[in-house]
Amino acid sequence: MTRSEPTAHPDEAALEAHRTGEGSADVARHLEGCAACLQRLELLETLEAELGHGAPLVSIPTERDEALRSLLTQGAADLRRRRRGRVLTSWVLPAAACLLVGVGLVSLRERRQHETASEAPAMMASTTLDRRDLTGDGSVDVLDAFALARWVESGRRLDPAWDFTGDQVVDRRDADALVRDVVRLSS
Repeated sequence: MTRSEPTAHPDEAALEAHRTGEGSADVARHLEGCAACLQRLELLETLEAELGHGAPLVSIPTERDEALRSLLTQGAADLRRRRRGRVLTSWVLPAAACLLVGVGLVSLRERRQHETASEAPAMMASTTLDRRDLTGDGSVDVLDAFALARWVESGRRLDPAWDFTGDQVVDRRDADALVRDVVRLSS
């Protein structure tokens, strides 16, 4: 946010800086008159409270962690034996790291979706262009189907526009239909 753009909303980093007492005066002034940004700030505070200070974002059971490490180690050893002298094995560890980061990001995103589920059904329908983009992230993917399934299970009143089966009821079958659409789109 700059002085030349007094109506620009601060980004998440600026809101987090304000939340921790390191924000600028411009952000503080903006928050005095912007209910939407105050709501985003409250979401950051809720997220901090639920995640705790310094708590790991993802908890992987020890057995799975050890099994994954064993598979990765064995896979790397097999590749080295089969392709001695080649550089192909250099991708295994970065791929494993990417996999673990991906699992963490999916878990964090699921947690954030769960936290905002109470406001999401009403808000998402009005802000997205594609009615299937329930998470509002600009893409229709399996996370949208997962979010719909979670909202259906929660018993909340859902937007009738999310009736993807045409049976006049938003239920688990609509989440299944969305998954089929996603698979069809990605193949």
